Amino acid sequence: GVLAAAKRIKTDYRYRFHWIASDGWGQQIHLTHDLEEVALGAITLELASTPLKEFDQYMAGLTPETNLRNPW
Repeated sequence: GVLAAAKRIKTDYRYRFHWIASDGWGQQIHLTHDLEEVALGAITLELASTPLKEFDQYMAGLTPETNLRNPW
């Protein structure tokens, strides 16, 4: 991945790279295993959300025939 590539450059990571990442690796510690020094200081975003049973049911019930609001 990109962190491993940055590590191969063998530079002072703190000043060369500024990592801004999504929730794709924000709390997934295994993604930075053995790359901690490269990822140090990274800013990651983790959005807080609550599952909505009604919304999930609505989305699961949509079909091309029942989704009249779809402009496509």
